Amino acid sequence: FIGGPYPYDISAYHYAYFQDERAFGRPLPDYRPEDLLRRLELYNVKWIVCWSGACREYFRKYAGYYSRAAWLGKFELFEASGYEPTAFLKGSGRASADYGKIEVADAHPEDGEIVLKYRWDPGFRAVPPVAIGRFPVEGDPVGFIRVKDPPEKFFLYLP
Repeated sequence: FIGGPYPYDISAYHYAYFQDERAFGRPLPDYRPEDLLRRLELYNVKWIVCWSGACREYFRKYAGYYSRAAWLGKFELFEASGYEPTAFLKGSGRASADYGKIEVADAHPEDGEIVLKYRWDPGFRAVPPVAIGRFPVEGDPVGFIRVKDPPEKFFLYLP
């Protein structure tokens, strides 16, 4: 899922959400299917759970971009086609996240850095200490996490 627990959040962090037949601040019908697919890939979203008629209609209409994967009770599950999910926008490795913590292992930077597809927060701290910062993402007021010269293994946390 993408978005927070409170659907009416007005903070900058609420830009990355998908609910009420809207994604990233726009109604689904306003998106060309390839543009929405690129945005979902950018935010590492592979699966879409639909429960409203308009949402189902949009994803059924663009079956070349999204394929129906299953019915789960009253929910219809779609898969975004053509990419494998990854937590890395730049560089590679393995990443896992929990509340307030992101762990990275087997980090392989590209041009001396990695960019994680996790939202930036200025409160993040790194262990071991490493240079972290905001990576701008078009349209997103928050951006992602940039790590300069990362060690092979580290974790970020919010104190």
